Amino acid sequence: MDIFWKSSAGILVSLVLIITLSKQERDISTILSIAVCSMVGITAINVFEPVVDFLYEVCFLVSAERNLIKTLLQITGIALVSEFVGILCTDAGSTSLGKSIHLLSATVMLYQSVPILQGMLDMIREILGGL
Repeated sequence: MDIFWKSSAGILVSLVLIITLSKQERDISTILSIAVCSMVGITAINVFEPVVDFLYEVCFLVSAERNLIKTLLQITGIALVSEFVGILCTDAGSTSLGKSIHLLSATVMLYQSVPILQGMLDMIREILGGL
């Protein structure tokens, strides 16, 4: 949680610098904004790493397939990246591109989740067949 507060403080300081610089040096403020976004992304990945380790441990304990965790992580990654790209598109003034990436990501996530849904359907059939 400490890393969140430090990152938030850094983002606020960067925001003040970006607003100040954007009036005089538009290029420098854009580069600073991209650099801060990249650092936040790297921080988010580092924070997410223990979660991935935990999911693999749970997968091992319940004897689930590793593909299940892999698929869930892919879906999560698609959601995070599409949100990030959508925000960038909206901030750049292209709201339609931002909405398009959200539509595309929703479709891809649904496609990625089909094996999980198929597995759930098979389990339901097995349970109902056993009654």
